[in-house]
Amino acid sequence: MGIYGEGVDKFEGVVGKELDRVLEEMDTARATGLDIHMPQILSRSLKIILYVLVNGDIDPEKLSCDIVDAMERYDNALNRMMDIQNLTALKFFPPLRKIGKYKRICDDVLESKAEAEKIMFEDLKGILTERIKGSEFENIKEQTHMTSRSSLLNIILILIHHPEIAHRVQEEIESVIGDRRPRVEDRLSMHYTEAVVIENLRYVSQIPLSSFRNAREDIHIDGYVIPKGTQTQSHKSDIN
Repeated sequence: MGIYGEGVDKFEGVVGKELDRVLEEMDTARATGLDIHMPQILSRSLKIILYVLVNGDIDPEKLSCDIVDAMERYDNALNRMMDIQNLTALKFFPPLRKIGKYKRICDDVLESKAEAEKIMFEDLKGILTERIKGSEFENIKEQTHMTSRSSLLNIILILIHHPEIAHRVQEEIESVIGDRRPRVEDRLSMHYTEAVVIENLRYVSQIPLSSFRNAREDIHIDGYVIPKGTQTQSHKSDIN
């Protein structure tokens, strides 16, 4: 679905409805003196939005159980696997995938992924092959959910440390949007907010390390030589 034409209306409707729900949840927590756990709230909201954009709607009874819980289990299992120690062990010693805790980690990822895929695409049976479902799920999970959640949490943290910037963003939001729901077209009139979002994406790398690349020729850097054929990996955080 492209973010144009009917796609804009659907996107705005889905996000607007979820935004109303989140604000109500935060107001309730504030009124009862409970802590507001932003990582959990944002993660939950993004999962619901992604499900609705893929399937078109959501059964209210599933709002707090099947969909969110299944994707959360996969999220947690994948995070355990991506721990630097676990990932290094699994990458350089593949046989460990069949032994002890590493087998449990791999099994958890595969089982929770299969469960989440089944729920995400349950209304699209017969339309997508299993191969396409797996590919699309990885795109949704890695390129949409994980990066969006991280970006939102990062920008909240940065604005906490820079209240003067947060104040200017708030002023622009109140000036352009006011009390109504935000629309995609509002971005054209919110230059400062747009700049803050883009700068956040540059300032905090969502993926600190690039994928591996092979040197096509000898590379000379500061008196050192990286021989042709060497596998290299750039550190994006340092580049930014």
